[in-house]
Amino acid sequence: PGNIGDESRVKAVVDVCRQRNIPIRVGVNSGSVEKSILAKYGAPTAEALVESALYHVSLLEKFDFYKDKFENFKEIGTREIGGIEMTGRTYKNIGYEWTEYVGQIRDGAALSIGAVKVDLDEGTFGDRILDSIEIK
Repeated sequence: PGNIGDESRVKAVVDVCRQRNIPIRVGVNSGSVEKSILAKYGAPTAEALVESALYHVSLLEKFDFYKDKFENFKEIGTREIGGIEMTGRTYKNIGYEWTEYVGQIRDGAALSIGAVKVDLDEGTFGDRILDSIEIK
């Protein structure tokens, strides 16, 4: 929704996507954080990116786009991935769950790692994959 424009244009896209059963992916990068959110944080920090993404999700919810509500239903705390301290959350939407870790990498830049339908509990294969990541 961030690059579509104002709310009336987002609603128009939502209406067409609903009619054609097309999903909308919400993604945010350092260049697409809203000016008001950027002013609040002073830079495109990990927190700013998350707040921006949640704002765009709220627009889709406002137009009743989701089949079931987007919810942050489990805070999973922090873990180090590739030498970067990352905050994790598990989300649910459109009938499936995913886990996302977000961390600050440098000069306001953030890194996001997401996994869908992968068990990331300690000792699992997914956990070992995250432990093996190297960020250079």
